[in-house]
Amino acid sequence: MIGELRAYSDYKPTGSKWLGDVPQHWQVQSLRSLTQSRSERNRPELTLLSVERERGVIVRDREKSSNHNYIPDDLSNYKVAKQGDLVINKSFDDSVPLKPSSLDWLGDVPEHWEVAPIKRLLSMVDYGTSQAGTDHGSVRLLTMGNIQKGEVILPKSGSLQTVAPSLLLQTGDILFTRTNGNPKLVGKTGVFRDDQNGPVTFASYLVRFRVSAPNSSTWLQRLLNSDAFWRFAQSFALVNLQTNLNSTKYCRLSIPIPLTDEQELLSNWMDEQFKPLDQKSLVLNREITLLREYRTRFIADMVTGKLDVREVARSLPADASEAAAELADRDLADEEFSEADDELADELTGEPA
Repeated sequence: MIGELRAYSDYKPTGSKWLGDVPQHWQVQSLRSLTQSRSERNRPELTLLSVERERGVIVRDREKSSNHNYIPDDLSNYKVAKQGDLVINKSFDDSVPLKPSSLDWLGDVPEHWEVAPIKRLLSMVDYGTSQAGTDHGSVRLLTMGNIQKGEVILPKSGSLQTVAPSLLLQTGDILFTRTNGNPKLVGKTGVFRDDQNGPVTFASYLVRFRVSAPNSSTWLQRLLNSDAFWRFAQSFALVNLQTNLNSTKYCRLSIPIPLTDEQELLSNWMDEQFKPLDQKSLVLNREITLLREYRTRFIADMVTGKLDVREVARSLPADASEAAAELADRDLADEEFSEADDELADELTGEPA
């Protein structure tokens, strides 16, 4: 049925960059001309709603611990919504006046935001310890492999007997990868969130940023990991055998700084938007892991004679052997690359990456 669909015969420009042309007989009107805003308020007995990109309009969670978007104590200023209404999340107001940021990688920012160097938000900037990790000790040692997708993942092995108290991490500290053999990892950051389960320190090719209160470390880390800023920061990296991004120069780079309550609002909003995506990512990653395990087991069963593949092999097309050989070459190349990367990590850390 989809293959039978055809374009309209005549189109006209809308004058809108995001939309482009529309059918000639369509009208182009503002959203305001099609809707009427409700003004009824002060109905605290009604259920409080929330808007999520993935699920639409939902009932807001009642437990503060379940997410950041809990029910506040005072509902008197909230507007009433009725069945069939279009509910819009107005956490961010696009009518706020803007000003040039003077930052090549960014463009305009809200007029009341400040533009200042990163170091303005930091109370401490420290290189990690140069001690090599061991299998014994009470202080866990973080390496560059423990920074994953903006978070700091605690290691299962690798620790130290003692470390200077000033090098122990606190919840909210940001770790910055200053050097790595893989340029794509240099400049990436992660937030440490767990100082309740024993002391944790970090290796010397990581740099710790401690964010000054009341600024939000979650908001700052996400800005630093944003594609636009990260690519800009990467232009200051020096490339030799290792790619190195000097932390002093890095902290002098300017960024847009919202008011502290806006930092928290932005962080909470992003948490709410990313939550369903993170859940889907976990499921997909688990499925990928299971498929890889199945593939490994299947190959092992074939090459060790646990499965009789003679009849299947005879039914394969003539060029199947060439395709199989090509796939085998790809797998070997991937394994060699992975082993080389692991060897580099071993040289840097004195332990398996």
